[in-house]
Amino acid sequence: MRARPHAFALVASMGWRAFMHEKISSICLVLTLISVLGPLLVLFGLKYGLVDTLAHRLIEDVRNREVRLIGSGKFDDAWFAMMRERADVAFIVASTRSISASFNLVRGPERRKSITGLQMLATGPHDPLLDGAPELDNDFQVILSALAARKLGVSAGGKLRARIQRIRGGAREGVWVDLDVVHVGGAGGFAGVAAFVSRDLLVATEDYRDGFSVAKFGWSGNPPRFDSRTFARFRLYARSIYDVSALRDFLTAQRLEVRTAAAQVEAMQAMERRLNWVFAIIAGIGGVGFIASLAASLTANVDRHRQSLSLLHLMGFPKNSILAFPTTQSFIVALSGGAAALMLFFVVAFVLNQLFANDLQTGEYICRLEPSHILMATGLTGIIALLSSIWAGGVTLNIEPTEGLRDG
Repeated sequence: MRARPHAFALVASMGWRAFMHEKISSICLVLTLISVLGPLLVLFGLKYGLVDTLAHRLIEDVRNREVRLIGSGKFDDAWFAMMRERADVAFIVASTRSISASFNLVRGPERRKSITGLQMLATGPHDPLLDGAPELDNDFQVILSALAARKLGVSAGGKLRARIQRIRGGAREGVWVDLDVVHVGGAGGFAGVAAFVSRDLLVATEDYRDGFSVAKFGWSGNPPRFDSRTFARFRLYARSIYDVSALRDFLTAQRLEVRTAAAQVEAMQAMERRLNWVFAIIAGIGGVGFIASLAASLTANVDRHRQSLSLLHLMGFPKNSILAFPTTQSFIVALSGGAAALMLFFVVAFVLNQLFANDLQTGEYICRLEPSHILMATGLTGIIALLSSIWAGGVTLNIEPTEGLRDG
């Protein structure tokens, strides 16, 4: 007997009506999926939200990209040129000995406001600590940290007077330098008290304190040095937090002792890997359990309608068209249960994010999922439904057409 053109659609319609008729068992199937998928979505949302928040904070805090030298060394221009060529280096600038990198005294517009021993930091284009700040046009311009500006009572466009002192030949000497404040750094850029200056001003300060004259600034002293200059220190920032470890290892191989936030980054990555394993194990157990539960329920539904399905064979329905019966019911469970589980997730995620709102910064969430995660969860739910229907479909293929007549 030839198969009817709409055999699959008719059997699918039969599966739909049977599902809606047996309300109690159908609701139990949907609730089973919600009880498995809902907590899994919340768990993954917490895992992703927490790790994403930690990574965001590590990435946004530029200090975590800094590679700080412990002690001092000897670095020439060729070494700095080599470092700038590295793809993992975002910013590097030469610096002098720590003892030379400060003003002895800095006075603000109001003479009563001053800072003794103000730290000098060499800066240059694209300094990560000064994101959005203008570049220095000359050696007499400075950028102040927010705390330094507050202590000096000065803002952008203000004037400062700085004192640089030395002892030469047993006599105390010093020069005054007039500085223009071109920018005040935000509170998040640099938390300390410092002035960001040109490298040339920092180098001139070191030369002057070493007793040499600095013709460029009109500072007198011993004949200037003409040997190849080396620098004792540097300011170095990796391109991203994930490049810090490679830079640390590279510098350590050069027998340089450095301090970085690499341990924090590696701890965050290790935690993410462990959470991935935990989630995979829990999701695997839940998924296998739900496949078995749904497949058993669908098989029971097929058995309850065994006589009706056998009669479909007698009426000329192809054997494989009967697979539409459990498949339809399986995907009804997947669609309705999956939608309900997503709604449950969004409600729980909203509540959790509100509970932790005071501990989160703008754009941070303690529980969240990306659209790609939702699509992946939907796809996996569909696969589970398909596997369950295949399991139950094996029973339909074993139904003989004569069973309907015999049982009737």
